[in-house]
Amino acid sequence: MKKSGILLHISSLATEYGIGDLGPAAYRFADYLENNAHSYWQVLPLNHCGYGNSPYNPISAFAFDKFLISPELLFAEGYLSEQELSDAKLPAGNMIDVQAVIKSKGKVLELAAERMLQDTDIDQYIEANAWHLKPYLAFCIISEVQQSSEWYLWPKPYRQYSDELFLKLGQDYKDRLRILAMLQKVCEDQLTRLKSYLSQSGIALFGDIPSISAMKALKFGRIRSSLNWIRTDGDSALPVSLRMLFR
Repeated sequence: MKKSGILLHISSLATEYGIGDLGPAAYRFADYLENNAHSYWQVLPLNHCGYGNSPYNPISAFAFDKFLISPELLFAEGYLSEQELSDAKLPAGNMIDVQAVIKSKGKVLELAAERMLQDTDIDQYIEANAWHLKPYLAFCIISEVQQSSEWYLWPKPYRQYSDELFLKLGQDYKDRLRILAMLQKVCEDQLTRLKSYLSQSGIALFGDIPSISAMKALKFGRIRSSLNWIRTDGDSALPVSLRMLFR
């Protein structure tokens, strides 16, 4: 029996926040697929984008793009006010103004993350995903501190990931590190809920993986933090974003 589907990346969904996300627009598209007897929704990689803002050039093969988080769902959960939600809106257009999204949407996402930390044991999430999340968080923190993601230009003590380096960063930048981790958890949770909704309608969500990570992140730390996901221990060999899609 033949089946059909549509390729539409999450970021291409129409929202009022400058970029498509995992919120109401995604659920409307899911309903469209069901109403038109489609069985598949194909997306592009969901990873944190690197140079050129391309999902095929991520800084990590495992970390999510936080800008796919829906502020509307955060508002519905009580983590944003109506005014804050309104402040994040951007004019509609045919292209994503990445810098505007980073400024407006990024601000409310981090504000919500701060509030969610009061209700969430984020340290437990970090430890549960330590093998890929800790190197990613370290890379992000050092990139912000150095104001550059070109790891090969960082001071030598920062160029190689280690557990000791993560502990030091956790002491010096604890609040910032926890916010970044919270955003990863939120994106994973929203994706899980969308996938469950699609499954109830008999629709499979699947997508590509980036074949290589951005040079800026490629050799930072244990290379496994960006590339080495071909392992022998079952589905843990897959990036988190892919495990979410294929289950």
